Amino acid sequence: MTAAVLVLSNQARISGYIDVKRFQRDIQAGGAENFEKALSTSQTVIGSVGRDSREVTDQTNNSVGQLFTQFDDHTLDGFLETAKVKDRSVLLASYQAANAKLVQVRLVMPAVDALLADERTKIVVIASRLPEGSRDPFLGGLSQERAAERNFVERRATNYQRMFEIAASATKLLLDMGEISINESGQILFPDQNALKNYNDLVDALRQVALEDEKITVEAAAYDKARLERFLI
Repeated sequence: MTAAVLVLSNQARISGYIDVKRFQRDIQAGGAENFEKALSTSQTVIGSVGRDSREVTDQTNNSVGQLFTQFDDHTLDGFLETAKVKDRSVLLASYQAANAKLVQVRLVMPAVDALLADERTKIVVIASRLPEGSRDPFLGGLSQERAAERNFVERRATNYQRMFEIAASATKLLLDMGEISINESGQILFPDQNALKNYNDLVDALRQVALEDEKITVEAAAYDKARLERFLI
């Protein structure tokens, strides 16, 4: 009985190994530019599992993307422009919007983690179709990829939070000044050097937020490219 079980177990591992090699050949034959086509046409078990898993991860990615679309309104666009700063009602609206966004952005990562947990449950079921020898490597590899991608999402959410914190602080500083005076050069006249310094520090911090956003975008694109290249090795 034990010998029979061992034979079946070995056969499953061998079958899984062969299936993976066939899938790698399919991908390598298509090349980087035809990866999606190769994945969609592969007749291997792992190719089929990959397609179904991709559908699940795409749904998750779309849901995660929707969590960030709530920050796409234009209430805070150019909120430090002279005309908007001088109009107290507009300045107050910007302050209120920044604080509302802060509440929303703090809910992003808990929602992302809930989506990833649901995704994992679905993909474990899909991966059960794989031969034993390739099931754990598939799930392990996907877990590593999703952890790396979650890190990018968390960095972006943190950057959004920082932006809204700065916006709330800057608009609060200006609101506390009462009526805003603007000189002939279009510069805000601050009541003292401390207020001026605090405002300039916040403006500099906003620039850092913009730079970080660009950095996240570049690094995420590089990660996606490197991941695809690993498939082709």
